[in-house]
Amino acid sequence: MLSINKHDVWAFWPSSICENFSDKIANKYISGEYDFEIYTKFSVEEDVDQRLTIISMLPTYVSYDLYNQWVNGIVVNTDDGVTGTQLEGLVKQGKIHELVWKNKKNSYFEVILDSEIIHITKNFPMNKEMQILFGAGNIPSHEGNHNYCALNLYEFKITVNNELLSYHTFDKFIENKSVDITGNCNFIHKLT
Repeated sequence: MLSINKHDVWAFWPSSICENFSDKIANKYISGEYDFEIYTKFSVEEDVDQRLTIISMLPTYVSYDLYNQWVNGIVVNTDDGVTGTQLEGLVKQGKIHELVWKNKKNSYFEVILDSEIIHITKNFPMNKEMQILFGAGNIPSHEGNHNYCALNLYEFKITVNNELLSYHTFDKFIENKSVDITGNCNFIHKLT
C-alpha cells in the first residue's frame, strides 16, 4: 500500500524519468488512438470538507473529485469539449473503491466506479504523453487547482490493447518510486 499524505503528490509519468528504458512506456499509450484501461484501487483518508482531487490526468484534464461528503464529480475534456457528472456521495472516507478509466479506440471513454458505469463520453483526445497524478488536480509547481487529498493506493494497472503494460501493488519502492512489477519501468514517483 502507498499512503499519500495531503500535499504529497505522486505521479504516473514514466516518460519523464525513464523514457529510454523500455518500449512499453505506458503513459505514451493513454490516447484516443488506443484501447486502454486504467485501474486504481484506493481509499480516501481524510474528512471531505473541501474540494479534493483523488486522481487526475494531464494535460487533457480528466479528474475524479470530491466536493464534500455528499457530492462527487467527474470532469473529462474531450475533442468535443468538456463533459462532467455530479454524483451523490459514492466515494466514502475509509472505504476501498475501484476506479476504472476505459477507452475504446475512436469510440467512447467511460468511468467505472465499483463496477458501475458512472460516466460515458466519446472521442478521448489523441495525446502523446499523459501524466496521472494521485492526490492532486495539478502539478504542484503549477498554479491553481491542486485540491490536495490524503489517500491510500492499493493497486494500479494500465492495460493497452489487452496487454498489461504497468502493474503496481506498492510492495516495493526504490528512491521514492513504486516499482512496476511488469518490468516495463513504468514507475510511479513522488513529485513533492
